Amino acid sequence: LLSVSRASAQHYIGVRGGYGSGSSRLYPAKYENGTIWGLYTAGLSWKFYTAERVAGGVEVDLLWMQQVFKPFAFTYIDPSNEDLGRERTSYYQRKVSSIVMPILWQPHLYMVDQKMRVFANLGVTFSYNMSAREETMTYSTGVKTSNDYTFKTVRDNRWGYGLCIGAGASWAIGRFEIFGEARYYLGFSDIQKSRAKYVNSGTGEYQHYDYLRTPLDGMQLHAGCFFRLGKGGIRSPP
Repeated sequence: LLSVSRASAQHYIGVRGGYGSGSSRLYPAKYENGTIWGLYTAGLSWKFYTAERVAGGVEVDLLWMQQVFKPFAFTYIDPSNEDLGRERTSYYQRKVSSIVMPILWQPHLYMVDQKMRVFANLGVTFSYNMSAREETMTYSTGVKTSNDYTFKTVRDNRWGYGLCIGAGASWAIGRFEIFGEARYYLGFSDIQKSRAKYVNSGTGEYQHYDYLRTPLDGMQLHAGCFFRLGKGGIRSPP
């Protein structure tokens, strides 16, 4: 029982929220797709600290995260317009809502009488794309459309994986720990199947998807709070 009590003192559970950006790393690159800001993240976290500060801790998160797939965006100069040289924008983007599970190694260093902790994150991520919302604007009409995206088995990949790296700092207040950190998510899987052939629902004709690689990347700023289970203090020596 004493052994379990000491171990439980190093387990933490917490909540977190994040804000950041997303982008598509496409190959072959045809257009400048850019980075889209205004993406949100929220979820739960569990972590465990070892007694050795060099070994650090292990953290597992379960997150709802927004990602962006943007295969093209460009500006067209319309010479026929009365306002000569007026720029018209054309783009397509898809905002994807995913369940993401990062599994992270977290080496850290205590400071300020073990009140402050500076840490790094390095690990793998697994994800499932639940839903998506697509948005299109064409320069010929200037009309902007937005609707729910329908996943198709022959065209879309719902499961994904990648890497996560980052760094942050936290401050202990009793059994609570507030933190802030920055993360970068590097996708290795493709959101669309390469060279997929599918039937367009509007025309009934076969269409081809030309990209060979379509991974999604993202940068997030996270903040949140952990609660230490058990009444024991921090086990790692000063």
